[in-house]
Amino acid sequence: MTRHPTTGPPDHQTVSRALLTHCIDSADALMFATMKGSGDATEVARLLCAIHAGDTGRDDLERLFARGLVRWGRRVTPSAIQAFRKALVCWLTRLDTLPCLDTEPLGDHFTNHGTLWIIAPHSPWWPTQLDDLSIRKDWAPPLCLWGRGDVDALVSCPHPVAIVGSRGCDDYGREVARELGRSAADAGHLVVSGGAMGTDAAAHWGAIEAMGQRFDDASRRRCGRTIAVFAGGLDHIGPRVNDRLFARILEHGGALVSELCPDAIPEPRRFLLRNRIIAALATTIVVTQARRRSGALNTANWAADLGRDVHAVPGDITAPRNAGCNRLIHESKATILCTTEAIDDICHAPHDALTPLDDTAPSLHDAEPPPLGTTSPLLDTTSPSLGTAPQAHEVVSPPHGKGVPPPPTDMTSRHRDAPGDGGACASPATVAPATVAPATSPAPVFPEPVSAAAVLDALRRCGARSRGAGADEVLAALQEGIGHDTPRVTIRDLMGVLGLMELDGTIRFERGRITPCP
Repeated sequence: MTRHPTTGPPDHQTVSRALLTHCIDSADALMFATMKGSGDATEVARLLCAIHAGDTGRDDLERLFARGLVRWGRRVTPSAIQAFRKALVCWLTRLDTLPCLDTEPLGDHFTNHGTLWIIAPHSPWWPTQLDDLSIRKDWAPPLCLWGRGDVDALVSCPHPVAIVGSRGCDDYGREVARELGRSAADAGHLVVSGGAMGTDAAAHWGAIEAMGQRFDDASRRRCGRTIAVFAGGLDHIGPRVNDRLFARILEHGGALVSELCPDAIPEPRRFLLRNRIIAALATTIVVTQARRRSGALNTANWAADLGRDVHAVPGDITAPRNAGCNRLIHESKATILCTTEAIDDICHAPHDALTPLDDTAPSLHDAEPPPLGTTSPLLDTTSPSLGTAPQAHEVVSPPHGKGVPPPPTDMTSRHRDAPGDGGACASPATVAPATVAPATSPAPVFPEPVSAAAVLDALRRCGARSRGAGADEVLAALQEGIGHDTPRVTIRDLMGVLGLMELDGTIRFERGRITPCP
């Protein structure tokens, strides 16, 4: 599959975002804060490359991090600076795995020699609804998106439909997902799911079926597409049993998408992060079948937090695989879906699939800046230095004219899993000098009963000091230790606390395992 003819090679800003994604290897609150301090991925990448080459730049990058913390409403503490310095060592180590630091060769590397495309927020193909991750939540959207297939699919529908559910669904759940996917695509809507077995596959096949029922090119172009969002890089799409499905998605104008570098392994922790992207891409989310503890319910929770319309399909109350959907309906967290035939009741009006050439879609003439080529290395010693920290009277405006959310009020937000660009959500407020800890910044507040001590105790019971523990293991240990009279801890609560603890240098993440710092 060749690169989409209109995207072209990635420009300097996009390559910089890809490089930063490679450095963090996953979501990273420290990089998020650094990006908030700069608002420009190229500047952050240039400083990282300069430090890697042995030049000056550590102080400038540290100032950006401190400035980002201030913009984020946090205090610049010694422990935060120490955590940043430790993370910087990891970022620099990952730079060693890149073939070079020049824009054009790196662009070729990150696109697998042109077989993938990369888009960033300034691209006309960027799905702007992802910005809600920074506007509505204390998370941020991905730095960039990798894709294979037709990039037009991402902007082919103003209000996409996500269909999610269990991998181990029965015939009932599979048939409902397939029929919903077919009906949504037949009405011109984009169908979003995760490419997994079971419900995801059925939804994708339904959308493909809708296009298969169109017998001429003109009517096919008016049919809705489908995209699969993966938890790992596009070199590791799976499961392999769905290879034929993925090929058909591409043949029918859809796309395979990831926020991670192509070689990123789909570790378990990354599936929860992937769910936030599925929820943000869609306006309507339908859970067709799910157990009481299911990744589909995680997606539904994300969708509810983002203000999306959540619907659930009821099922046999004696079957465990229906318990999650029935519970969503019972707790009024989702609207009951009584039929698969009236897709218009849960979606916007039917429409032809859009392209960037349409008046209602981004214009191709608003194209990305031209690539800078091999004469523009990321390590550019002629670029102006960041110089001193911003003065107290300096006013910082967000780039690209995007919305600006209020800063988070505490550190319980799930920023550990938020790979993001601080520029799009930086508050245009007066910035205090980064070297001064603002006295008015609130102290970190942990959601009860999740405290740092409770998490450390759970890690100890998991034996994490010697081998580390996964987030799911820590969550299970927490649930065992807090008792039945205490509100249950959610994975989102835990990830927010883990992000704060990493920021404070209390724990560290390595290959998806959590280990207490000595």
